[in-house]
Amino acid sequence: MVRRLAVLVCGLAFATATPALAQVKWTDRAFAGLSTGIQIGTSGVTNTQTFELFGEEASLLSQQDVKGGLFFDGQFGYKVWNNVALGVGITFTQAKADAALTGSLPDPVFFSSPRSATAAVADLAHREIWYSALATWVMPVTDKIDVFFSGGPAFVQVEQELPNSVTVTEPGPSITDVGVTKFSKSGIGFVAAADMRYMITSRIGVGALAKFSASKVDITEGTSMDVGGFQLGAGIRMKF
Repeated sequence: MVRRLAVLVCGLAFATATPALAQVKWTDRAFAGLSTGIQIGTSGVTNTQTFELFGEEASLLSQQDVKGGLFFDGQFGYKVWNNVALGVGITFTQAKADAALTGSLPDPVFFSSPRSATAAVADLAHREIWYSALATWVMPVTDKIDVFFSGGPAFVQVEQELPNSVTVTEPGPSITDVGVTKFSKSGIGFVAAADMRYMITSRIGVGALAKFSASKVDITEGTSMDVGGFQLGAGIRMKF
């Protein structure tokens, strides 16, 4: 429902702005915006870690679904020609997720006799920082309202906590404690956004933002994660 509403808003903005483009001249030299809102969607990550236990190799399978959370976004653009601007953007988002664990654990007495155990760990941290280079096309609607369509390549830094070891009590086995490691990785992706701005004064206004970002990042060897997602937000806008 939220995605349909966002598409409808963008469509109405485009339909309204198209005839107005020939009537209203875009006069900004530069613009900036600060927004906050929510990221929609879920990214799943499945990881297997190995470690030594009772002189043998144990394995730990973790599965978690990282749901979208709050995001903070900043953008700056400079007019280079007619209604075209070039600029940069930065977006920060973070969330926490629970992980379901399945362990294959050696027997302390019998060699090559692995046993299964399950557990859960809560509030594993996930963070993304996006740095983007943006080309923006601006469509004036009135002397107070402008619509900005932007997109471009992006570099994303990802931090993800994953379980990597367990403490086991016998007989059982029972998992009584879980060790967690934070992995920091990066990747290349893209962003695309539509922003509607309403000027309150000659320099300051407010805006509504719909944005999409996507990338695939290798968190560990053999474990990749789809990051980014659809974002809806609002905030302050400035023109220069």
